Amino acid sequence: MRAFRRAITDPPSWSVVCLDRGSLADIEALQKKLYEVAVMVPQPEVHIRGDQESRYENVNKVVEACQRASIVKVGFILEPPPKG
Repeated sequence: MRAFRRAITDPPSWSVVCLDRGSLADIEALQKKLYEVAVMVPQPEVHIRGDQESRYENVNKVVEACQRASIVKVGFILEPPPKG
């Protein structure tokens, strides 16, 4: 899992997690960060980025963590596989 990143956008957004090669490193650290994000005013949108190796169960854990933290807007960033 890559570091949490703040995106400079209007409205604000937060790229919370990258799921690389199907792994999910530390759901407890993610949950703590989501609680911090949830109290921001205005509350940022959380973006979940997954690669094609990401396992559904890991994406689901991230979505559940967002729900527990009362994140209102959750988006998914999908990238097509490389051409060639």
